[in-house]
Amino acid sequence: MSFGEIDESTYTIPLLYESSTDLFGFQFTFTGDIVSIVGGIFDEYDGLVMQWNVQEDGSAIVVVFSLLGIPIPPGEGIFFNIGFDPNYVGEICFYFSDPFIFENPCIAIDYCDNPGDLNSDLVIDILDVVLIVNCILEDSFC
Repeated sequence: MSFGEIDESTYTIPLLYESSTDLFGFQFTFTGDIVSIVGGIFDEYDGLVMQWNVQEDGSAIVVVFSLLGIPIPPGEGIFFNIGFDPNYVGEICFYFSDPFIFENPCIAIDYCDNPGDLNSDLVIDILDVVLIVNCILEDSFC
């Protein structure tokens, strides 16, 4: 597994895979500001199910399995695309229980495409101003 290049126009990062054996299912954890997991092999194989659940600490546990018992055959390609908040600055990390599956498990997201867009709706408007005022009045970091 490895990360592909960040697509700044869609705010996605492809998670790439290469396998020499059939894949029936697995579980992993993401950390970072993940907003979607879409596309890739899920568009190619019927019966492939993915469930992800965001934990209290912000991490996401992802379980993938074949509902029909049909494996993903050996090969390589885009496993899926990870969508992230366009205002997120930090790292997105990917963890399996086996550390040797992913050599460099983190990718840095170090730009803010739309500063001032606090509610991440890709528009700077009065709602963002209200959020900024609330941050100032509450004396908190937003």
